[in-house]
Amino acid sequence: MKQIATEENIPQPFLGKILQGLTHKGLVRSSKGLNGGFALAASPDKITLYSIVDAVDNVSLTESDCVLGRSICNEENPCPLHQFWKIQLANHLAFLHSVTLQQVCAENGNASLAQVDESKGSATNFVRKRRRERPVVQQVKWNSGGKNE
Repeated sequence: MKQIATEENIPQPFLGKILQGLTHKGLVRSSKGLNGGFALAASPDKITLYSIVDAVDNVSLTESDCVLGRSICNEENPCPLHQFWKIQLANHLAFLHSVTLQQVCAENGNASLAQVDESKGSATNFVRKRRRERPVVQQVKWNSGGKNE
């Protein structure tokens, strides 16, 4: 975790909370020990943006929140923005459900970030460092039994 925090310039306690949420939701697996670390728990083409955002921000709780903060806001007693927000939220959630981690990587010119070889049950992840440094390569393996190798 220290290496990721340093390379990505993220405070280690903050990164720990993010990884804890991702692990709790089953998106990332952690292992302790000398060769420990974090790895994707599934193929990047199976992980949606919704699942990532939900693991970090608990989107499922905000789906029922009023955009104006009212304690009672529903179809029977809507706030002035209720219908507009309902439509925008539905569009936003549909987008998050429709985009995978693999697509994000490919869209950002990092198609190789998560090259998947499902026949071997592995993905090669390339973490591009900032400031024109060479990429770091990490081999991640998983199996359908849920254990990383």
